[in-house]
Amino acid sequence: MNEIKQQLINQAHREYRSISPCTAKATLQECFTQEAGMVCFWFNTADETTHMLVAELR
Repeated sequence: MNEIKQQLINQAHREYRSISPCTAKATLQECFTQEAGMVCFWFNTADETTHMLVAELR
Protein backbone atom coordinates (compact mmCIF):
# COMPACT_ATOMS: atom_id res chain seq x y z
CA MET A 1 0.00 0.00 0.00
CA ASN A 2 2.95 2.36 0.49
CA GLU A 3 3.49 2.32 -3.28
CA ILE A 4 -0.12 3.38 -3.87
CA LYS A 5 0.24 6.18 -1.32
CA GLN A 6 3.40 7.47 -2.99
CA GLN A 7 1.70 7.35 -6.40
CA LEU A 8 -1.18 9.45 -5.07
CA ILE A 9 1.22 11.98 -3.53
CA ASN A 10 3.12 12.20 -6.84
CA GLN A 11 -0.13 12.63 -8.77
CA ALA A 12 -1.24 15.44 -6.45
CA HIS A 13 2.10 17.23 -6.92
CA ARG A 14 1.79 16.93 -10.71
CA GLU A 15 -1.79 18.22 -10.75
CA TYR A 16 -1.63 20.92 -8.07
CA ARG A 17 2.12 21.61 -7.61
CA SER A 18 2.04 22.87 -4.02
CA ILE A 19 0.24 20.55 -1.60
CA SER A 20 0.18 20.28 2.18
CA PRO A 21 -1.45 18.11 4.85
CA CYS A 22 -5.05 18.97 5.64
CA THR A 23 -6.57 19.89 8.99
CA ALA A 24 -4.40 19.04 12.00
CA LYS A 25 -2.21 16.50 10.19
CA ALA A 26 1.55 17.06 10.37
CA THR A 27 2.64 14.99 7.35
CA LEU A 28 1.18 13.88 4.04
CA GLN A 29 1.52 10.25 5.17
CA GLU A 30 -1.18 10.94 7.79
CA CYS A 31 -3.68 12.10 5.15
CA PHE A 32 -4.90 8.70 3.95
CA THR A 33 -8.05 6.74 4.66
CA GLN A 34 -9.01 3.30 3.44
CA GLU A 35 -12.54 2.15 2.75
CA ALA A 36 -14.27 -0.44 0.58
CA GLY A 37 -11.08 -1.45 -1.24
CA MET A 38 -10.10 2.13 -2.00
CA VAL A 39 -7.33 4.40 -0.68
CA CYS A 40 -8.27 8.07 -0.32
CA PHE A 41 -5.66 10.82 -0.10
CA TRP A 42 -6.86 14.12 1.40
CA PHE A 43 -4.69 17.24 1.05
CA ASN A 44 -4.80 21.02 0.80
CA THR A 45 -3.53 23.18 -2.04
CA ALA A 46 -1.95 26.63 -1.95
CA ASP A 47 -5.38 28.32 -2.06
CA GLU A 48 -6.34 26.51 1.20
CA THR A 49 -8.89 24.22 -0.44
CA THR A 50 -9.11 20.51 0.35
CA HIS A 51 -8.90 17.91 -2.42
CA MET A 52 -9.07 14.14 -2.55
CA LEU A 53 -7.54 11.58 -4.89
CA VAL A 54 -8.66 7.95 -4.85
CA ALA A 55 -6.96 4.71 -5.93
CA GLU A 56 -8.15 1.13 -5.87
CA LEU A 57 -6.26 -1.26 -3.61
CA ARG A 58 -4.63 -4.05 -5.59
